[in-house]
Amino acid sequence: MRAQCELARRAVDLEFAEPTAPSLVEPFPRVSDAWVRRFVLGVVLIVHGSYRQVVELLRDLFGVSLSIGTIHTWVVQAAQRAAGINREQDLSGVRVGLHDEIFQGNQPVLAGIDAASTCCYLLPGVEQRDADTWGVPLLDATQQGLDPDYTVADAGTGLRAGQIAAWGDKPCHGDVFHVRQRGEALANVLTRLAEGCASRRQALELKMDGAKDAGVGRRLSARLGRVRRVEVQARLLAGDVKILTGWLGRDVLSLAGPPLEERRELFDFIVAQLRLREHLAPHRIRPPRVALHRQRDDVLGFARVLDSKLASIAQRAAVLGAPSLPDAPQETNVNGILAAL
Repeated sequence: MRAQCELARRAVDLEFAEPTAPSLVEPFPRVSDAWVRRFVLGVVLIVHGSYRQVVELLRDLFGVSLSIGTIHTWVVQAAQRAAGINREQDLSGVRVGLHDEIFQGNQPVLAGIDAASTCCYLLPGVEQRDADTWGVPLLDATQQGLDPDYTVADAGTGLRAGQIAAWGDKPCHGDVFHVRQRGEALANVLTRLAEGCASRRQALELKMDGAKDAGVGRRLSARLGRVRRVEVQARLLAGDVKILTGWLGRDVLSLAGPPLEERRELFDFIVAQLRLREHLAPHRIRPPRVALHRQRDDVLGFARVLDSKLASIAQRAAVLGAPSLPDAPQETNVNGILAAL
């Protein structure tokens, strides 16, 4: 009987016993010095973590103590080795170069990217962005075989002058991003101004209602009329510019669009329409309008390339058996057309 009671007591004690909490302190994993170095470079270069974040990760996860100076030295050494490898790479395969200026803090960095592979073949930090500063790295890259068919860049004077100094008359097409961005910014500013005119008109109408109740509404009638006319003019201007910049982005600068000559006509029409409205807001419309007028041929350089490629595809498709006229039903060499594309 006593044995059975003891068994029952142990079973009850076991059932209601407090669970044993696992240990919160686990031994740090053992890592090699080479692994630590790779981890540091991975966090800095891939995750874009700061030196102090690397120190905290190593301390908290692996129990490794590392100074900021050591991390900086490893990063500089890796950058020097990468620079040596970059100087040995063959750049003859780059057919289209994308050039621009980026900034690391306040320091300009000249960037050159292969459009096909997105490989960055140019990334020197410089003090300024003039023609000589651009020309020297381009000449150095030429020694590695860099000779693209054309480049794409913004309207930066130093960048374009440097390319002319290094490569002569090699085509440099204008990028459409900055043009579209500037047009959208102009439309947004004019829209906000129109909304401000509406707010002033509404506030003045409230004052007018109070003045009418006091019997002195005539004092504000002329002013309210002027404010309403200004609002109407601002709304019309904002609407027109929004339509024009929308055409510019969707119909002229889009990849899928009309041939080059039609794009030029549309481009000139948009610039002419902006000129007609320039007197309504000269300090806001004139700068982007002048920039558009000067950059037309550069910005539409991509359309010339598209037309040439499409003409080449059409010619190859015709050679491979594509029908030349759609009126006579005949079998189409679909495989030949797909191969040409």
